[in-house]
Amino acid sequence: MMIKFLPRTVLFTFLSLFILSCSKDIPEQGVSESLALNRKENISEVIYELDFKIPESREDSIPASALISFNLKVAKDIALDFTADAAQILSVAVNDQVVSRDVRNGHILISESDLQQGLNKVQIEFLAGEGSLNRNPDFLYTLLVPDRTSDCFPSFDQPDLKASFRLSLSVPAHWNAVSNGAIRSDSLTGNRRNIRFNQADHLSTYQFAFAAGVLRKLTSDDGSMTMYYRENDSLKVHSNAPEIFELHQKALKWMQEYTGIAYPYTKLDFALLPPFQYGGMEHPGSIFYKESSLMLDPAASVNELLSRASLISHEVAHMWFGNLVTMKWFNDVWLKEVFANFMAARMVNPDFPQINHRLRFLLSHYPSAYEIDRSDGAHPVQQPLQNLQLAGTIYGAIIYQKAPIMMRNLEGVMGEEAFRNGLKDYLNTYRYGNAGWDDLIRSLEKFTDQDLEQWNRDWIKRPGRPEIAYRKEKEKITFEVVNDTGRMFWPQHFSVMVTGNNTPETFTLKTEKEAFEMTLNEPVRKFIFPNSDGSGYGYFRLNEEDIKQLLSAVNMVSDAEQRAAAFMSLWEEVLNGQLPPDQMLSALKTGLAVEKDPLILDYLSARTGDVYWKLLNTDIRNRQSEELEKIVWSRISGEADISLKRTLFSLYRFIVVTENGIHRLMNIWSGRLDPGIRLSENDFIQIASALALRDIPGADSVLTIQLARIKNPDRKSQMEFTLAALSADTSLRHSFFKRISSAEERVREPWVLEGLRYLHHPLRTDESVRLIKPSLRLLEEVQQTGDIFFPKGWLDATFANHHSSEAVEALSDYLKLNPELPDYLRRKVLQSSDMMKRSNKIRNEK
Repeated sequence: MMIKFLPRTVLFTFLSLFILSCSKDIPEQGVSESLALNRKENISEVIYELDFKIPESREDSIPASALISFNLKVAKDIALDFTADAAQILSVAVNDQVVSRDVRNGHILISESDLQQGLNKVQIEFLAGEGSLNRNPDFLYTLLVPDRTSDCFPSFDQPDLKASFRLSLSVPAHWNAVSNGAIRSDSLTGNRRNIRFNQADHLSTYQFAFAAGVLRKLTSDDGSMTMYYRENDSLKVHSNAPEIFELHQKALKWMQEYTGIAYPYTKLDFALLPPFQYGGMEHPGSIFYKESSLMLDPAASVNELLSRASLISHEVAHMWFGNLVTMKWFNDVWLKEVFANFMAARMVNPDFPQINHRLRFLLSHYPSAYEIDRSDGAHPVQQPLQNLQLAGTIYGAIIYQKAPIMMRNLEGVMGEEAFRNGLKDYLNTYRYGNAGWDDLIRSLEKFTDQDLEQWNRDWIKRPGRPEIAYRKEKEKITFEVVNDTGRMFWPQHFSVMVTGNNTPETFTLKTEKEAFEMTLNEPVRKFIFPNSDGSGYGYFRLNEEDIKQLLSAVNMVSDAEQRAAAFMSLWEEVLNGQLPPDQMLSALKTGLAVEKDPLILDYLSARTGDVYWKLLNTDIRNRQSEELEKIVWSRISGEADISLKRTLFSLYRFIVVTENGIHRLMNIWSGRLDPGIRLSENDFIQIASALALRDIPGADSVLTIQLARIKNPDRKSQMEFTLAALSADTSLRHSFFKRISSAEERVREPWVLEGLRYLHHPLRTDESVRLIKPSLRLLEEVQQTGDIFFPKGWLDATFANHHSSEAVEALSDYLKLNPELPDYLRRKVLQSSDMMKRSNKIRNEK
């Protein structure tokens, strides 16, 4: 080893830092659970006074300042969180004294010697971090959940240190802005606009938000709400706005009546942002939405209308569940999401009296939850979390879809009135504060004699779902939980339909132990259908003879919930190799021709696409294509219900492969054929994309013409971004993938995922299989740089349509070569690839 002598000044600096490092307990990257607990114990009454000077050009940096006031129980070293480049911290002053900048591991370290017991003030000048600022050419918006506040400005970035926020913005004169608080003052100085907002109280850092830019404004008739938006089609805006305002107002009224607690904040505005990463985000006083989720096309289907109503209700419910009472730690993030979904499912009922809402709950929650729970990547509803930088990995269908099923299950165990009283107690006890799952259980236990321990252990603390089998024995049917581990039997009620020589009978059973029986009145029974209304949760394994009976009768079942449950049960048998996919497709084709319920038709369309592209061998699919296209187009042509027509048209666009079908799509796109549906700008973009993916002659011309047709600048930018992914030129498609391999090019995550779906379209998997390995190699970087849903979306888009042995081998190689892949990422890989592996197995077993 060669030893070099350092200059004295460098050596002194090195020794100073070394001594300082030895004297301070430097927190690890992110916010560990221990750091959060220590800060919560010592820090209180936090106030952030923030000022951002936002330039018009997104290429220029954003000067900012933060005055952070807080009380200390004990004067000792503290750490503020700032995960952007440490060089962006320009100066730090503590209690009016300038101190040296000490930024390590994403934390600004403040020494005990500069602090005092009681009130302290830290003034920081900095350049705002931009990872969570979502800068676009003429607008930007924050998205700080779950731990991205520290990427924007210095903070105590943990949910249980609620604070008050005072925000000032300096923006270009022609920009508007919205934040949690109402605008307090608004003045012009030259070409700059200076906006100050009222103080917003009781916010966790992830709930703070602002959006600024070229945003249009529209205020409700009663003046109570303001909508900020980008859509430039005034007719579209004014046709949607009244319903959007009304849905928010109805949701507010419903939540106030249900909880007995008035709206907890001073205002409720919302911003509709085209590239927003999620459907919505529940910032108190300033909800952000993806614009396309609320600005619907004139011929929107009933499912799209329901989805909009549910999304708005979900975000409004968060004002109580999640904002008024916030989880202590993000391992309980599911707690706020479960109630938002649970309440939303109830709220939309009065607005859609023509809809079977029990059916909607069934189809909205169970299929998505089953996708995760049937995979090797299943995980409990409540998951451990050691560091907030991993909080995003907890989100998914188990939180959003399974947890509401479990909560409805719990309401059934307790009774509706007792359950509601428990929730009221929970909200009143912890209002404007933080609480966890165990706190909720304590509130609920005040109003029930039921023992919730077994229920909590099996449904919340452990992963997976029960697998329930049965056997017939004369006048008795014995049911058994066959995947029991450690006396788990998942307590619940489920229905059983038994058909004999007379009228079918339905029984309700309760799982109270691993095996249980039901006794019949007569020995002769032709058919048994367990979980006949679908409300039981699990894989209810059908016997071979009952599969045949159910398959032949499924489209003749008159009760909508039972019909949906029958299709769901048959789908489970397909995925478990007990029912050939071509037989399932026959039942689906009949359903597509006759099904009148829009919710069930939507489900059948999704399963048809799955069977058609993923489970059928190419030669079988080619033999089926003409008939399937004919059935769907015939139904579109003869259907009077516009909502059903839209669902069927979306399916038709997805499955078309024949020459006649492609020619028909081309005529629709060019305006020579009217499909009987009022098509929007986005519809024409989707048709042009579908034509390009089928490599029609002149595909590049179609895309060029379509791009020129687009009037909305945000949609035009999105299509320009994804154009290379649609190209018939393999080298251009690979150039798109190379482009999004850079974190800087992945900031518009919805655009990236759209492009990935084009790359891995079913008609292009033979070539795109080569992208699986490089996609997986990027996974850890994607997780570190992306927002909470992006890693799973990245994996879903990569695996969704593959079924080849080469694709399965690429996955297997990756897992073998990465034995130290973190469990949270391994689980997501296993979840997203589950369908691919099942498809490969089913296709190869023929």
